[in-house]
Amino acid sequence: MTKLLCLALVLVLVACGSEEAQTETDPPFACALGELTGTWRVTYQEEAGGSCGPLAAETVNMGAPSGGGCEYTANDLSPDLCRLDYDFTCPLSDGQGSQRWIGVTRHVAEGELRGTATLQGQHPEAGTCRSTYAVTYRRL
Repeated sequence: MTKLLCLALVLVLVACGSEEAQTETDPPFACALGELTGTWRVTYQEEAGGSCGPLAAETVNMGAPSGGGCEYTANDLSPDLCRLDYDFTCPLSDGQGSQRWIGVTRHVAEGELRGTATLQGQHPEAGTCRSTYAVTYRRL
């Protein structure tokens, strides 16, 4: 009888564990990275040890054509549209130097994206810097 009870308990725990794992991989909303549009607020939180310094929050329009002459080395979207891995380089706004971003963004909730990104900046006068940021996008 004790062995039967133990076996039943193990089966219940396995069933609960597999249900929980399924919930973690299936978000309660439809991921749509690569298809999102609208106005979003982006905030950056620099991790300790970086040399680029804080970055101001900015407002971006997703889905609108982006200019600036950026070149992508990677722009890989997961099949479920929940994760984007990227690597791109853009010229700085003053036309001197460049900024390279390598990161990952995840669609974590309806109207919210989160990720991490490493910035490497190069400028002939300011020099080189490197920082990693926690990046959050929230739909406005």
